Amino acid sequence: MKPISPPPTFLTRLWVVTATALLLVGAWLTWDVYVDYQVVWEREHRVLEIDARNRATQIAGTVRSIDVMLENVELDWPTVSRLPQRALIERLKQYTRQVPETRSLTVMDAKGRVVGSTEASVIGFDASERPYFVRLLAAHRAGHGNASVVLSPYKSADDASGRFVGVMMAAIAPKQFGEALRSVKAMADEEALVAHENGEIIYAIPLSDHLNGKSLAGSLSLREFMASGRQGTRVEAHLGAITGREVVSVVHSVKGTPLFVESFRTTESLLSSWRTSLIRRLLGFSALAAILLLM
Repeated sequence: MKPISPPPTFLTRLWVVTATALLLVGAWLTWDVYVDYQVVWEREHRVLEIDARNRATQIAGTVRSIDVMLENVELDWPTVSRLPQRALIERLKQYTRQVPETRSLTVMDAKGRVVGSTEASVIGFDASERPYFVRLLAAHRAGHGNASVVLSPYKSADDASGRFVGVMMAAIAPKQFGEALRSVKAMADEEALVAHENGEIIYAIPLSDHLNGKSLAGSLSLREFMASGRQGTRVEAHLGAITGREVVSVVHSVKGTPLFVESFRTTESLLSSWRTSLIRRLLGFSALAAILLLM
């Protein structure tokens, strides 16, 4: 006796129930994947923001320490300037020992002649026609300039009557910023750089040899940073101006300076954990669908 086949209506209903269940599970899975994507994207942005802010704070602290040192030099200069050259050099070196990040300290008179320095070889040098001294005269106040190899905080010196009498300038070698950039690193593949608002990269990690001295002029990150009024800025996935990789970055200003810090990761590495989770979910859903359809 042949087994009785289920009525067609039963099979139809079973397929409808199975298909409906798969659609519901698929819809829930799609929504869950989307929500997880948003959570991962926001979390990684927050990590970059925190790292950029902490790096900028450290660098600002270093620059501020040098600014205070320059103020002390200005206050003491009427007395210090009377010392013999050898004693003067040693006295200036004592100032720089207070701030280890300082590479050199130089004092110029109102005409641009170097009258004191931690480097004996530059004493007497005439810097009056050098572009940086011309800019210093134009600014005639405290500020921060940069060149391809150094950042130079400076402060103008005035006598008791307020007459301009010279400039105190300190130099910071770019490698000194490397420690500040490396000290904050939440993710192993995170990269960072400190640059001047004119676009010149002062120091970058880990690609210092490749990026130092290069220019970010015209890059999306620099444009958005300047457009924001030098506020902290998120820059969504974009091609890096120099490396050509697609990256996600956060830019943060260094308070009191024309510098900014950019922390960034490639989009591929930033979303790697989400992609792994997505593949696992798709495999699980495919296995469930196969079991239900073959029943």
